[in-house]
Amino acid sequence: IVVMSGNFVQRGAPAIMPKHLRAKVALKSGASFVLELPVCFATGSAEYFAQGAVALLDSLGCVDALCFGSECGDIQPLTRIAEVLSDEPEEYRALLRASLKEGLPFPSARERALQDIFTILPVPDFGKPEQTLGVEYIKALIRQESTIRPYTTLRKDSRYHADTLEPAGNFQFR
Repeated sequence: IVVMSGNFVQRGAPAIMPKHLRAKVALKSGASFVLELPVCFATGSAEYFAQGAVALLDSLGCVDALCFGSECGDIQPLTRIAEVLSDEPEEYRALLRASLKEGLPFPSARERALQDIFTILPVPDFGKPEQTLGVEYIKALIRQESTIRPYTTLRKDSRYHADTLEPAGNFQFR
């Protein structure tokens, strides 16, 4: 099952290819079913995108795994981050407030607070786009008390902000 944006993607940008063509490609590539994420989720932040996708998949009652790419390719550190962001313990909130008072923008303040929380257990660079979305997927699974299990694969070829397209490698979910 594939969940994808329609004709508009994150931040309201138009998709490069029409949604029907992308759905057709997904089906020809092995997907059994393609669902369109409602535009209010698809054009929102990673948090809203993930909340919408998880709610949609969870409502089907037949999905047991959520697979996504990430720059680190390791589900454990992403899960640790998601647990902190989901629970928002006082230590994290205090660190976040301190960084915000210094004038840091929210994403940078959140990353710094997480790095401070995990000084003993290093976390991967949280600010990378696919890791941010992966953490938000896991956070949504936690908050929605879903039984769906998250898995990630290393995104090792073309990066999110790449100017060129590199050949796809072998995927191995962990």
